[in-house]
Amino acid sequence: MPNGEIAFWRAILDLPGKHEQKARLWNGYIGWKLPPGLRGETPRNGWPHYVVHAPPGGWPELTEDERSVLENLAQEYGGHPTWRERTYMDFVGSSFESEVNLSDLTLIDADFSKARFHAGVQLEGSRFFMQACFSGTNFEAGARFHKTFFEADVHFNHVQFRGFALFESVEFNGGATFDRAGFESYVRFNDSKFVETHFSGGISVLNLASFKGVHFRGGASFRNVVFGEDPTRTVKRHRPRRLADFSDARFDAATDFRRAVFNGPPAFFNCRLHEDTDFSRVEWPKAMPEPREIEYAIRAWERLELMMSQLEKPLDRHRFFRFKMRARRLADGRFLRVINYLFEFTSDYGWSVKRASLSWVAHWLVAGFVLFSNARQAGFGGDTLKLFIAALGTAFANAHAFLSLAGPGGYLEGGRLLIEQHVHGGLLAIIGVTQAVLGPVLLFVLLLTLRNRFRLA
Repeated sequence: MPNGEIAFWRAILDLPGKHEQKARLWNGYIGWKLPPGLRGETPRNGWPHYVVHAPPGGWPELTEDERSVLENLAQEYGGHPTWRERTYMDFVGSSFESEVNLSDLTLIDADFSKARFHAGVQLEGSRFFMQACFSGTNFEAGARFHKTFFEADVHFNHVQFRGFALFESVEFNGGATFDRAGFESYVRFNDSKFVETHFSGGISVLNLASFKGVHFRGGASFRNVVFGEDPTRTVKRHRPRRLADFSDARFDAATDFRRAVFNGPPAFFNCRLHEDTDFSRVEWPKAMPEPREIEYAIRAWERLELMMSQLEKPLDRHRFFRFKMRARRLADGRFLRVINYLFEFTSDYGWSVKRASLSWVAHWLVAGFVLFSNARQAGFGGDTLKLFIAALGTAFANAHAFLSLAGPGGYLEGGRLLIEQHVHGGLLAIIGVTQAVLGPVLLFVLLLTLRNRFRLA
């Protein structure tokens, strides 16, 4: 049995009886002994300005017998834990031989660095306040973090998960680092949220969700995970350098990002993805990157574009190409910015067949209506329908001048001659030159879009 204050907390967990009673003693003790400032009852100075909120239903009201049990434990195992003289819940280097149940416990300033869990560990509904640390910890069996709440930053750096790891519906409110961690079996982060509610912006956490150098040997699932708050919907807090960083990570099995939400460009630099990686129905950033993020955004999307090309996933590759082009529009000069915008407007960067088709058809329909209206104003008294068809035919021929449809002997020569007789001034020539330039360009964009959407390789 460990000595000192570690032993006090361990002693509560080792008491006989049901876990519900142990959780009542644990949370009741915190409500009894926690300094008033941490409960929000008195003003606090200094950083961090966190308040330890009571669990659902409030702090348990301990009976005299329950307080007596806790007093006896404190006398037997080194006294009551003291606040801020050292880590409040210090489990550094501890070894847990049997299964550990930390479910529904309130843990404050907890440090499990280099601890070893030889059997399973459950943290369902556990609430961590202040910084939490599991760096260098070994989980020899399964670890279940279900609906766990982390108020501030938590560190799982260099952790080894020998069994399954379930981080389902977990709230990471201050950033989480899993740098150089190893997952031997499958891991799931389904329905979890990485948000900036209590993100400090300190030097210890630069990325909101950091998985740098992580080795995922089993399957990994990030289905419905939210990476960062949407800057268009929330009050701007301190924004992390990167919302999700998978640089240097390795995925050896199927990986699922289905329906995940990325509110900023994710980093996958020098990352090795598995061939079976699912990015379907992912919600990508709606907001344009901030000025300081533009260069990073371009590099991040460019890297993902290359990775999808290597995996022969043309749909995903072109998606990241579009994101890269939108980011580049913010970095380019005025002329290139206009060209970039027109490319998006006319075809969504060569991906939207509908938009490209409408752009191609609309430009000669509009020209046809202009020619028709101008001829009517000139006092044309013949067949209106014939004039309308002639105007559309002339506009179509102008847009595809290389086909010589309205030239001598062309199929649309009669219509052009009819329009020439009734159109005012040099309008036909102006429209003809404009369409001769725009027509081939828009037709090329349409053909390019069709190729991008339906190519075999």
